[in-house]
Amino acid sequence: MRSATKHLRKKKRPVALRLRQDSTDAEMVFWQKVRSRQLQGFKFKRQIPIGAYIVDFLCPERGLVVEIDGGQHNDSLRDKVRDEYLATQNLKVIRFWNNDVLSNINGVLLKLTEELDSLSPVRVADGGRGQGVRGRRSKSENGNCCATPSSQPSPSTRASRAGEKEQEKKYA
Repeated sequence: MRSATKHLRKKKRPVALRLRQDSTDAEMVFWQKVRSRQLQGFKFKRQIPIGAYIVDFLCPERGLVVEIDGGQHNDSLRDKVRDEYLATQNLKVIRFWNNDVLSNINGVLLKLTEELDSLSPVRVADGGRGQGVRGRRSKSENGNCCATPSSQPSPSTRASRAGEKEQEKKYA
């Protein structure tokens, strides 16, 4: 089973690379806002193969998949099947329309921030390559997550996040 997954991942890699190179305008706008840990210090990856699928964006720290969709995805049965598969991998999917990203990026980022804050950190078995998500981390008795210190935001980061949230509320 493991070698089949590895083979599938290798097979999808060139497709993912092509999708990165041929990004839509909405995907590029979104990527410019979330790349390099710009959104509350969360790492995002784009066009990541997961099983037989390639997701638009993945936040491996929270197990959150972000899909930026056009009108062709409206009530798509294929998307429902895909979302069900991703759920079996302990990944949550959130979708935004291209039009929303292009016309209201601050509102999209605010919604995304709320979603990220509502999720617990996850443990990724293969170092964050988008495969092997095992499940939500449990909290210790004192309420702290068992994540490594480097994955936890510093007090100054938390303060800047609060300021960013206030700014986004003004523009939403």
